[in-house]
Amino acid sequence: VSSNPKISSLVELRYGDACKVEDLNRATVIFCYLSVKGNKEFEERVKVAYKNGCRIVSNMFKLDFLGENEKPRDFVVCDRITKLYLYKSKEFEM
Repeated sequence: VSSNPKISSLVELRYGDACKVEDLNRATVIFCYLSVKGNKEFEERVKVAYKNGCRIVSNMFKLDFLGENEKPRDFVVCDRITKLYLYKSKEFEM
């Protein structure tokens, strides 16, 4: 993550099956690099984290399951094909 101990002590990266992470509701940021099917399987757990204030970055796919009032706040086009959709709950904006 970072060679700076002040930063690396604040960040935890996990690689693996997202559907098996037990404490996902504690996440502050989730990066979804999943297919539509993968996002569907992950849906309920992401909704809980999102309602707790977690920000979500989704690679390529919009997360319509967050609800029709929850549109991506922004998106970044990384190249001509890849988009990253950024979600942040209105409830937790300052």
